[in-house]
Amino acid sequence: MHFSFSCYVPTILPVDDAIGLSRAHEALLNEIDGIELQLKLLFTGAMTTTVTVEAYRDSHKHIEFASAWRPRPTGRHHAFMRLVGSFEANVDSIKIGDEVSDSRLSTLMIESSIVEALEPLVAKIALCAAIAKPGAVEFDPGLIFVNDAEVGETRAFVSTLMPARERAFKRNWPPIQDMPFEAVWRWIEAIPSIAGGVGKGKVGRGLAAFAYLLRERHSSTPVDLLWGLIGLEALYSGSNEGLSEQLRAKSEVLLGPRFEFKKQVNDMYAFRSKLVHGGADLPFPMHLEDEETAIRQFGDDQYDAELTASAMLVSTLQALAQKGWNELVFEYKLKEPGAREA
Repeated sequence: MHFSFSCYVPTILPVDDAIGLSRAHEALLNEIDGIELQLKLLFTGAMTTTVTVEAYRDSHKHIEFASAWRPRPTGRHHAFMRLVGSFEANVDSIKIGDEVSDSRLSTLMIESSIVEALEPLVAKIALCAAIAKPGAVEFDPGLIFVNDAEVGETRAFVSTLMPARERAFKRNWPPIQDMPFEAVWRWIEAIPSIAGGVGKGKVGRGLAAFAYLLRERHSSTPVDLLWGLIGLEALYSGSNEGLSEQLRAKSEVLLGPRFEFKKQVNDMYAFRSKLVHGGADLPFPMHLEDEETAIRQFGDDQYDAELTASAMLVSTLQALAQKGWNELVFEYKLKEPGAREA
């Protein structure tokens, strides 16, 4: 039986574009248009099929998607990413246990397998895009079709990377730039410590923590700050002592020195310490949007710390991707007085 599938994912264009992120968004669409990726389908004997990525600006060219998609009432403009592929499968030979399933059940299993395979693939594209073009692209929920029938959806991927990048630009640190999508994809593919979907080692854990910053909603909570700090500490810390000092010193070795706003790491850790050690007065979740002074101050402090962590983490991942490193190792050296450089 022939199966053709399409996954339509709306990409959100930045609204408040103070640093030219719309150009980066357009560049990303051009870079992903036409690339071919591999999709592994479990219920078809672990078969791998090719998926082609297409980028376009008009949903009305694809009737199946245009008739089903309902954009969220945010007033944002969208472009679109489409993942498309096809394959042949024998629906009369798929087993459940020791029994061969009937063709209808086999078809449903294959459709489910396509959805389960496309969801992490879209997530990986969103992850690579967030590192390659930080803040320039977000993803609304997408729709999956098999043989012209809607069978599933993909979740949204949004973050605070756009304001984090804008603030880093104004403060001249950390350095955040645009990278080719394919370069980031190749770097992630070559990291052995993320095999099996689990981030291991310094870089694997840092990358996995960064993936949690790509959430489904724009409102942030203290948990989002903690994911950023988990990623930074996974990458930079060699022990549990003096975490802020380790992060400050080692990050400047990799990312370059800070000449302004040198207290931002200390401020981030001061808020983190009060938060995780029970020293912060916590607003109740149902009151996070209230205008009370204490609640607004908590939200401002949390948001400021989250932007610092997010900017440092994505800048670090960009530096690793540019260098092609899948490990991050620091060492201290004692230089003998009067000794010449080698």
